[in-house]
Amino acid sequence: MKETLNIKAVSRLVGLNEHTIRAWEKRYRAIEPQRTGTGRRTYTMEEVERLQMLNTLVRRGHAISSVASLPLEKIQQLLDSKKQELHSAVRSSDSLNQDLEATTQSIIALLHRFDFEAMVPQITKAALRFDIRAFVYGVALPLMREVGLQVDAGKLLIAQEHAFSVMLRDKLSQILNTLNTDNHTGKRIALSTPAGDIHEFGIMLGGILAAASGWSVQYLGPNLPPEDLAKACAGLNCEVALVGTTPVPPEELKQSWREYLRDLDEKLPQKTALWVGGAAAVDGPLPRLKLRRNTHWISSITQLETALSEAKGLRRA
Repeated sequence: MKETLNIKAVSRLVGLNEHTIRAWEKRYRAIEPQRTGTGRRTYTMEEVERLQMLNTLVRRGHAISSVASLPLEKIQQLLDSKKQELHSAVRSSDSLNQDLEATTQSIIALLHRFDFEAMVPQITKAALRFDIRAFVYGVALPLMREVGLQVDAGKLLIAQEHAFSVMLRDKLSQILNTLNTDNHTGKRIALSTPAGDIHEFGIMLGGILAAASGWSVQYLGPNLPPEDLAKACAGLNCEVALVGTTPVPPEELKQSWREYLRDLDEKLPQKTALWVGGAAAVDGPLPRLKLRRNTHWISSITQLETALSEAKGLRRA
């Protein structure tokens, strides 16, 4: 008898969330798992391998709709055809990574010296020099992570962190507005955080990646009550409402996450999909929260990119 796995184990092995696995099964027939007597999906190791291969192709730029139903041999051919290309890309990637690391360290050094005036052109130069994804993954995210670690370790002052945050927020706003200029006819996504959560960098970066992939982004800022977000989505005719989550102490939030999402689920227009991103989207009880609409739980920026790509099939009313 073949060894089988449940969907939670498959999700961990493949690096896809459970919602995406189910969507690839139902919408694209990528796999056909068996079910137990109680209706639970079970997956063979061959199906797990197929999902891993498909996930690799999607991350390399293939649309899941174009590769999901291919026979295993064809999927392998597509993977093999990229090997030589990837080998040559590794060399240029190493050089790029060195440039990104040097840029990040240069900005951190300026921050340590309180040379805020020099930091602005450095961040601007990085945004112009690198493409959007390289800037997001290679500059913005590492900077945010490193500044946070150094503040926690007492190597940077909170004042330096605040100065850095102001500069980065201004630059991200400029990038988002520039990318969003020509996207008025694209599928529309609204982004915010719950009332009481003022952390906005995650949804700003998500908005930039969405705009770069052709979405019309309605960035509403952080700290938004559920009824306001729902009314904005109705007025803007949004296909998706993306709510960012951060590890905020419960006492800082106006209402619990469960209450917030239930209220939002009730008030959002029927046509608007609900996406929840961030740490709370995978940790704790939230992903098990029963809502009326099919909610997409997104744990990382890379998973958001996959979701944005998959949702491009949505049509505007």
